[in-house]
Amino acid sequence: QQRPLRSIYTGCNKGHEAVQTLQLLSRNNSIQFPAWRALWNDVDKPDGACSASAHKMHTLGGDNNNDQSTSTLTSTVRPTEIYCIEAMPATARQLTKFAQQLGWAGQFHVHNRAVSDKYVPGAVMAFPNSDAGVEHLGLKDCLPGGEMAHLCQNVTSTTVDAFVQAEIAAASSSSSSSQPVYWKQRFYTHDDHVCGKKEEG
Repeated sequence: QQRPLRSIYTGCNKGHEAVQTLQLLSRNNSIQFPAWRALWNDVDKPDGACSASAHKMHTLGGDNNNDQSTSTLTSTVRPTEIYCIEAMPATARQLTKFAQQLGWAGQFHVHNRAVSDKYVPGAVMAFPNSDAGVEHLGLKDCLPGGEMAHLCQNVTSTTVDAFVQAEIAAASSSSSSSQPVYWKQRFYTHDDHVCGKKEEG
């Protein structure tokens, strides 16, 4: 049995890039980014660097509007799992809802977590429980005395290593084969949670 390809997105935001990755890696015609983007249209904020309209679907075959570029990838569907880690509570709930609505929940796993550069058992970070898709708010808005402090919610803090051990390693321990895990990583500090934060990994 082929072991799934796995990709981790920390700071998943609206999940656009994560869904594109799922479509490209899985070669599955039932995974289509336009369907995901359409669900966000009713709740999306004005266009910006992280808005749905700012994300074009990039296929491995060429032109974004050429259906043949996608169909050439579907001869062999590959088992693929995306781990979408999002700290904003409302956005994480919306991601979960959309994944379930599209029937992707078995491949698109949403976790409401804050990824830190240090692991402290039981640690939490406060994030605004604001409207889904809001990307310009973050940790500093939840500091004592902040305007949104009363709307903030504690989110479990973890590291990439701890997350992999807790959520992925156990599930894959029965397989002797190995596939690399790729991730797009954002570490949270007491800086703003904004689109375009330095990415590593």
